[in-house]
Amino acid sequence: MSDTENEGAVFGGSWDVNDPQAQVTVTLTLASEQAMALAQLSKRAHSSSFTALAADDREATVMAEAVYGPLREGLAAAGFDPR
Repeated sequence: MSDTENEGAVFGGSWDVNDPQAQVTVTLTLASEQAMALAQLSKRAHSSSFTALAADDREATVMAEAVYGPLREGLAAAGFDPR
């Protein structure tokens, strides 16, 4: 198995790990308290949080896009919208 194939196996994905635009569906099962806490985190997370945690500016931007977009939207659709 090549490094690229192994990386996909490690992360459990069947998508092309070399395609940063590949669409991935993530399904979570959370207790309601956890879902609300995650919604609050997504509301309170500031761009400086992502910058501090990311390896570089591009990764920080991608993190923020994921949290401010699909994560918040998914939580809101499930009834966890802290706004």
